[in-house]
Amino acid sequence: MASKVMSIAEIDTAFNKLTTDNSMRSLSAVLRIGAEQIERRGKLGILRNLVFVTALIALVCVFAVPFVPAKVKASLAIWEYLSVGVCVVSVIFLFRVRGKLEQYLDEEKQIRGKMIEAAQKIAGVPTFNPTPLSNELRGTLKDALRHHSGSGVDELQEIAERL
Repeated sequence: MASKVMSIAEIDTAFNKLTTDNSMRSLSAVLRIGAEQIERRGKLGILRNLVFVTALIALVCVFAVPFVPAKVKASLAIWEYLSVGVCVVSVIFLFRVRGKLEQYLDEEKQIRGKMIEAAQKIAGVPTFNPTPLSNELRGTLKDALRHHSGSGVDELQEIAERL
């Protein structure tokens, strides 16, 4: 079902269908679809971190060159130029994809919210019988809970911690 990038409406429809069956299979499917859709959007949030790291490395190299011995200065100068070049390229790349970046980051946030909402509907039924999740799905649920700012997720926390 989640082999392509689905729209938020398609994800919502899929989650609504899955919430009618209050079983671990439905919960696992919700988590799997959510994780696949976040992955399909490329996890572009890491680009900001990449720019930060390359800028930090470039700054360290630029400020370290005057204080190193003459023997090391030539090789450090190569790293200085390389790190500044990589930083410039990553900033240009981030600038060029910023529209998609903001859209996908917003969609990732919406997917996580819908994933938690669907999981709460599934797990909130008294007849729900939780069983341990796989490590991958447990990590997906923990990640979604970490980004979730709402309340009422105690049962999901227990499911995420259950081995």
